[in-house]
Amino acid sequence: MHMTGSTTRILGLGLLMLSALSGCMDSPTNSAIDRIKPTAAAHADALAGDDMVEARKTGLALIVQLSAYAGWSE
Repeated sequence: MHMTGSTTRILGLGLLMLSALSGCMDSPTNSAIDRIKPTAAAHADALAGDDMVEARKTGLALIVQLSAYAGWSE
């Protein structure tokens, strides 16, 4: 999978939105946001490092989770 600059920006925006939502929402401990936090954190760590293979893997995992929670389809 080849990630373009716009894909990276979309992922970054998604992470920022999740971060903002998690700070603003009063949600139960087992909410979708809580379940996605480990995946988002792993992706942020991978993006901060030099391992683009890992960044792509964690990014894909994050997109899959986001699409499931948002009800996105092809």
